[in-house]
Amino acid sequence: MRCGWRGDAEWGQKMQDDLDDGATWLVQQGIADTRREAIFGYSYGGFAAAAAVVRPNGPFQCAIAGAPVTDLAKLGWSWSENRLQRILQGRTVKGMDPMQNTEKASIPVLLFVGDRDVRTPAFHAEGFYKAVKDKVPAKFALVPDMPHSMPWYPRQQLQTLGLIEAFLEHDCNRKG
Repeated sequence: MRCGWRGDAEWGQKMQDDLDDGATWLVQQGIADTRREAIFGYSYGGFAAAAAVVRPNGPFQCAIAGAPVTDLAKLGWSWSENRLQRILQGRTVKGMDPMQNTEKASIPVLLFVGDRDVRTPAFHAEGFYKAVKDKVPAKFALVPDMPHSMPWYPRQQLQTLGLIEAFLEHDCNRKG
């Protein structure tokens, strides 16, 4: 008997299917408009937003990835100082690696991360940005003095919310 969760080793796969299914359900219920659906996430949610950029036939018009993990191969050595935790939980962090699928990028993306983020270092967001910027509209922002977790200074909240608002207004594709 294998012990674990259904999401183990399913990053960007079954876990992402759930997000796509939820977005489809919202449209079917008349709650959301398929022409205006965006995905936003932070940390693991940032991974999910980056994964949506490279998954074919997804329901989203654009993605906003805050402090994303984009390179599962590099995550193994960067996400925890605890060796035992890296070994045990590291087995669960497998699946579709956005950095290995950047040629499939199909929707605009905004990526942002704090310059003091040690949990998901800037190389994740910046590397993904560099890999997709010639394929889809993409923006990258490094937020000064911002760590991974809250509390954030009001200036950091204002900056990230301003980035998101401008991206949704000007860069998110709208079908139809």
